[in-house]
Amino acid sequence: MRRTCVIILALALGLVGCRDDDNNNNTVKYDTGGTGGDGGTVYKDGGGSTTCTESTLCKIKDGTAKKGSCVTLKDVIVTAVDTAGSYTKDVFVQAKDGTKTCGIKLYRPTRGDGKLVTDLKPGTHVKIKGTVKWWHPKAGEISDKNYPNKKHIKELEKATITVLTSGAAPTPIEATVAQLTDKATANSYEDLFVKIKAVAVAKKYAADAKYKNVDIMVVDKNGKSMELRDDLASLSAVKELGCHDVTGIATYFYGYRVQPTKAADVATATGCLTPKAIKIADIQDSTSASAPKLGDWLKLSAVITAVDANPYVDKSSSAKKYTGFFIQDDAGKGTYDGLYVYYIWASNSQEKVPAAGKKIELTGFYDEYYKQSQVKDVRWTESGTGTVTAVEIDPSKFASDKTFGPKYEGMLVKIKNVEVGELAKTTKGSVIGIKDKTSKLPIEIEMYNFMKPVSPAVAPKVGDKFTSITGIVAYTYSAWKIFPRAAADLVK
Repeated sequence: MRRTCVIILALALGLVGCRDDDNNNNTVKYDTGGTGGDGGTVYKDGGGSTTCTESTLCKIKDGTAKKGSCVTLKDVIVTAVDTAGSYTKDVFVQAKDGTKTCGIKLYRPTRGDGKLVTDLKPGTHVKIKGTVKWWHPKAGEISDKNYPNKKHIKELEKATITVLTSGAAPTPIEATVAQLTDKATANSYEDLFVKIKAVAVAKKYAADAKYKNVDIMVVDKNGKSMELRDDLASLSAVKELGCHDVTGIATYFYGYRVQPTKAADVATATGCLTPKAIKIADIQDSTSASAPKLGDWLKLSAVITAVDANPYVDKSSSAKKYTGFFIQDDAGKGTYDGLYVYYIWASNSQEKVPAAGKKIELTGFYDEYYKQSQVKDVRWTESGTGTVTAVEIDPSKFASDKTFGPKYEGMLVKIKNVEVGELAKTTKGSVIGIKDKTSKLPIEIEMYNFMKPVSPAVAPKVGDKFTSITGIVAYTYSAWKIFPRAAADLVK
């Protein structure tokens, strides 16, 4: 099990725009941070209007229209208007440039006629004057990995919209999940009105406590997955495991997503992928005829054996954050029956932390993380209670037999007659547990901090002896270890 710190960093957008200096009655040239879309320079006249360079959406997207330049778009079509949630008034538009179609987001624009932006309808032809904005996540952030070589996200800011004519909403461009998420192709679809067919709802995330967002993960017939985001329309009525054709705006913000524009954009469909029902042993035993491939969407029935009872504290909110749990097949064969479930309860999560002993039906995607098998992007429902008895093992075999550890990875085990030979420490010297004197097997505090027990108990020290220690077998930092779950797992 790993501690994963999720850090949400504000993107410094640094607005640069065409300033109106109404007290200056002279025509002046001023710097906007770059030249116009076709090399033209931006001027402002004494009447307070701004002369901008005529450009196209594709020139903005390919970088011809430089950041900070003021541009005019003569005729583009509205594809979506944000009227949902707390943060509204963004507008998406698209247009053809030759044979290529390009789209862009207008960040909080205004209308030249003084009417509400939210009254605009998809299909409306408009003229736009605005400032080109490039922004890019800071180096090292999650989204930085998806924009190599400093490819920037393009938007128009401080835009003024002039309505030309009404019209029919454009036909969505059909695309696959792979095309919308692969780095080589995704940028060309960014901000376009698209359609993906026959995708199954793999997971519906709990509503964010602050922003109320309900995001959804979908998976196509080829097993490729992506998220739907509810910025433009509520997705609260969408059901897990449903099959849909989805229409919406392809966007990028900390991940490639599609944003449906209305409830009808998530339409019932047929022919979707269903999760593959297998046993945990099919994952852990590489010789299984039903062994899944990395990324496969799986369905498992199991009992929860351990939940992180030693949460770390989110520095930004001072809230406890739990990370993952372990499951086991209660009707298994005694080896290869345990598995780690990767899941993070964020500080504002509305989902409850499950309890050991609960039987669950779970779906998720198979992954390997530093040689530890896991399922991630999971959903589950409780189906009763179950009992898992710890398997007694010989801890010395972890070192003597390379095939031994994988048989018990993720399983609940018991070792007997343990004597503390030394304290387990990090490379910086922090004490994180103990080591068995004979086998040298580390027994660590990942799920329960037995080195800081509740009074009157005292922390184990070198020379202490235990009749038995029970815990979960895990492989972390290139070593096999046991993680006790509670005080009762350590019997002196």
